[in-house]
Amino acid sequence: MGSVLELVEVSLPPRVRVSYPPSAFTFQHQQILVTSGTLVFEEGETTHTLNAGDCLQLGPPVDCTFANQTDDHCVYILGLVKR
Repeated sequence: MGSVLELVEVSLPPRVRVSYPPSAFTFQHQQILVTSGTLVFEEGETTHTLNAGDCLQLGPPVDCTFANQTDDHCVYILGLVKR
């Protein structure tokens, strides 16, 4: 069986942070596409600020945090490839 692509649309409310341990991404390749608002994505020691239209490919699994530091909703699409 080959890889499976899953697309998930996420709406992150204002002033919300969601963190995940590296084990949450062990068997996945992941990309983020922001469709509206601003997403601050903390990938280990690196912080990325993504605006509408920005896309980010994640590296090896590390502690990650999705944060909306604004007063508006942030909507993004996760592209997950499960191996």
